[in-house]
Amino acid sequence: MLLGLAGCATDPNKFYMFRDTDAPPPDAGPALTSVSLRLYTSAHEKLASTGLFIFVTDSSGETTVARASNVAHSASDVYAMSSVHEMNLPVEQVPHNGVATVFYKEGLRAPRFSIGIMANGSEVGSQGRYYGFDRRQVFSGHGGENLWSFDAHLTLTFADGSTIETTREGLKLESRGGELIFTQLQ
Repeated sequence: MLLGLAGCATDPNKFYMFRDTDAPPPDAGPALTSVSLRLYTSAHEKLASTGLFIFVTDSSGETTVARASNVAHSASDVYAMSSVHEMNLPVEQVPHNGVATVFYKEGLRAPRFSIGIMANGSEVGSQGRYYGFDRRQVFSGHGGENLWSFDAHLTLTFADGSTIETTREGLKLESRGGELIFTQLQ
């Protein structure tokens, strides 16, 4: 069994391969077990029909750690002013040639993330404008507008119970005509 290990202290962009073991390199620290995102709406609510797109990377911005595509867009997903919403994001588990990727703490000391919105009924289908995201074809819905102001708190949790946390405050996104709009990846 081969395991690809991402994020070692000596070179956070280098992947290390080990045969018949899941032990990390000595300096890598514990393995990543979960990624969660807490969102606080400071003004201008996120409407129920507005889908969220979330992208988490390592510090280089080149290695995807977790992502979610077109989530939180059901009737119960209004993010009203002063409300707090938390979601768990699936950690990337993309095997390459039968090799699984495991992320270790030392390579994730400075995670980056971006959040996007698409207003009014974004869906996977064939209408409106095409946006490539998450290896799927996502098309804009029927137009619509949504202005949303929020703070975001990202938490990476590791096998030993330790965490790496980062907060971004004062974020503001406005989707018009069903456009997919993202914050900067930072």
